[in-house]
Amino acid sequence: MISSAIKHSKMDEASDHIHVAQYKMRSFQKELLDINEMIEMDLNVSELLRFADHFFDGFIVDWVVQGRINDSLDQVYMNQSKVVKILNQLKEEFDNLQEKLSSLQYDRQTLLESI
Repeated sequence: MISSAIKHSKMDEASDHIHVAQYKMRSFQKELLDINEMIEMDLNVSELLRFADHFFDGFIVDWVVQGRINDSLDQVYMNQSKVVKILNQLKEEFDNLQEKLSSLQYDRQTLLESI
């Protein structure tokens, strides 16, 4: 019984972290709409599994719940990789635009000096 309470406490804590991550990912998605990048994040331990785990505490339910946790963890790692890739692309695009801006500023200055 105590182990179930501890497990459910940890599941609640993980759920809170998932909600924070989902909120931040949605905010990040809104920012990315300008560059047409989308990230999907669907992290969720089913309430039915939580109920079954609480009342039918056993190996099979634990195995199913652990599988869902592992699936969610895989999604976290996959989305983390997507975020890193997008940030790298944005940095590369920013660097390219900075280079173009510098070139245009130089051309402008050269043109103004030649007048």
